[in-house]
Amino acid sequence: FIAIGVGSAQRLAAELRRPLFHLASPTLFERLAVMTLAQAGISWIRGAFVVFGAIIGGIDLRVAGAALVVMLCAFSLLVAGGFALFSLWPNAIDRRGPLAFVRVLALTFIVLFAAAVGTVTAIVFTQPYAGVAAGCTVALAGTIALLALATWRISNGIDLLTLDPATT
Repeated sequence: FIAIGVGSAQRLAAELRRPLFHLASPTLFERLAVMTLAQAGISWIRGAFVVFGAIIGGIDLRVAGAALVVMLCAFSLLVAGGFALFSLWPNAIDRRGPLAFVRVLALTFIVLFAAAVGTVTAIVFTQPYAGVAAGCTVALAGTIALLALATWRISNGIDLLTLDPATT
C-alpha cells in the first residue's frame, strides 16, 4: 500500500527529466494533479477488481461503494505524499538508507491521520458512512495541500534537482 507513494517519486523523477514536461502549457500544479489522478486511478482499478470479487461473493453494495471511494482517496493521498517527499529530497539519497525509512514513515503517518479522523468520526456519530466522508475529506484536503507543497518546492528549486539518471 505504501509502495504506491514511494513509487510515485520515481515516476515524477523520470517525468522531470523529459523536456516536454517543462514545455507543456498547463501549470505545474495541474500536471502534478493529473499525474496523481492517473497513478491513483491505476491502483484503484486493481483494487476495484478485489471489490467486484467481494460483490460476487455477496458483500453489501453500500460497503463496496464506500470501499471504492476510500481507496481512491487513500491512493490519491499516497501519490501526492510521494510527490511532496520527492520535492523535499529530490535525488538518489531519497531512495536509500535512513531517508527511505523516513519516507515510508511519513507516508504511513499521512494515511493513518486520515484513517484516524474517519474512524473517530464514525465512532462519535455512530454512522460508518459519516466516517468515510470525514476520512475522504481529510484525504482530499491533504492531497491538495501536498500537491501545492510539491509544486512550490519543485517550481522554486527546479535547478537544484539532480536530473542525471545515474544519480537518481
